[in-house]
Amino acid sequence: MLAGCISVGCLSAQDGPAKGKALNIPTKRYFLSFGNSLEFNGLRFNIADRDVRRINGINITLWAGDYQSWFSGDQFYTSEVNGISAGVMPTGGILRGLNLGAIRVAASKNLTGLSLGGLNVFANGSINGISLSSLITQGGRITGVALSGIAVGGTGGINGVAFGGLAVSSDRSDINGIATSVAVVFCGNELNGIGISGLYLKAGSLTGIAVSGYTNTNQTNGLTIALFNYTQKLNGLQLGILNYAGNNRRGLRLLPLLNVHLKDN
Repeated sequence: MLAGCISVGCLSAQDGPAKGKALNIPTKRYFLSFGNSLEFNGLRFNIADRDVRRINGINITLWAGDYQSWFSGDQFYTSEVNGISAGVMPTGGILRGLNLGAIRVAASKNLTGLSLGGLNVFANGSINGISLSSLITQGGRITGVALSGIAVGGTGGINGVAFGGLAVSSDRSDINGIATSVAVVFCGNELNGIGISGLYLKAGSLTGIAVSGYTNTNQTNGLTIALFNYTQKLNGLQLGILNYAGNNRRGLRLLPLLNVHLKDN
C-alpha cells in the first residue's frame, strides 16, 4: 500500500496531450513540478513553456517556447503566471509579480509588478509597475516607472516616470508625469508634467515644464527652456536664445532670451 502511494499519489504525470507532460510531486497541481505542466500551484521547473494555462507560485523556465514569436508580438502566448517568473526569457500572456529575464521579459497581454529584462522588457498590452532593461522597454501603455538604456516606448501612453537613454516616445497618446532622455522626448498628443531631453522635445501640447535643446509644440501651457523654443500657441513663458510664439502680435513672435504670452480671456 505504501509503495502504491509513492508511485501513484506522490509522483504523477499531468493529464493532457504530450505538451502537458510533467512530473509533479505530490499531486498533479500542487507543490513541485518538473516539466511542461499546463496548470500548477507551487514551484515549477521547465525547459520551454508551451500551451501553459495558469501557474501560481514560482515558474522557472530556461527558454521561450516558440522562437518565431520572440520579435513578432508574442501573439502565441496565452499563459497566466502569478508570482515569480524567472529564466533566460520568461514569456507569457499575463505575468504578475516579479519577472526576471536574463535576456528579456515579454507578455502578449500585460506585465504587472517588477520586471527586469537584461536587454528588453516588452508587452503588447500594458506594463504596470517598475520595469528595468539595458536596451528597450516597450508596451502598449506604461504606468509606473520605466528605465531603459536606449529607449522607452508606450504607444498607448506613459503615466509615471520614464527614462530612456536615447529616447522616450508615446507616438499616439499622452505622457503624464516625468519623461527624460539624453536625446529625444516625443509625444504625439499631450505631455502633462515635466519633459527633459538633451537635444529635441516634441509634443502636440505641453502643460507643465520642458527643458531641451529644441522644444517644439503646437501649444504650450507653462514654461519651456531651450536654445530654441517653438510653439504655435503660448500660454506661459519661453526662455532661450530664440523663442517663437505664433499667437503673439507681429513683431513679438520671435524674440531672443524671453518670450511671454498670458492666457487669453
